[in-house]
Amino acid sequence: MSLKRRFIWGAIVLLLIIVYIWKIEPVRRERQALDAAIRWARLAPIPTGATQIHATKHDAFTWSAVYLSFHAPQADINAFIASSPGLSGIRPELLSPQHMYLPRSTKPHLKEEDLEKEERHIYFRDDVVTNDARWFDPTIRFRGRLYQVPESNSVTYGEVIVDDLRHIVYIHEDSE
Repeated sequence: MSLKRRFIWGAIVLLLIIVYIWKIEPVRRERQALDAAIRWARLAPIPTGATQIHATKHDAFTWSAVYLSFHAPQADINAFIASSPGLSGIRPELLSPQHMYLPRSTKPHLKEEDLEKEERHIYFRDDVVTNDARWFDPTIRFRGRLYQVPESNSVTYGEVIVDDLRHIVYIHEDSE
């Protein structure tokens, strides 16, 4: 084989590797994250009518975290919740303007006497979401539901947050 042919074949192989890394690997990793979220918390499959599905998984030495979100019609979201074995029998915490779900970075630094009235809201850690998950913003200011995923062999912490106004489901799970 001539040097020119080797060079061409080498360039083709390199191009295929680049395409795999940029296009195929992110899709595969997103699919793995989605599968992990469903399996860990024993959730129903994502509704077929869901759109704007995003998922990411972060792995560290001793833990993993999964973030997932999707948009769906309200009836599909309700069916998803109802058919998820991991959420069976769990009463959601209802969210409203009087009881919001907010990023911790927005929590005001209050005096001791003002803390009690501020504790009516729930604050989630927004400092752990990385650039590849900017779509994960489960802030609820108006109408929504918060389901706490029970701890199990797979999940050490988990939440399913439903934004009933925008018809978005957010899922966050940690596993050790």
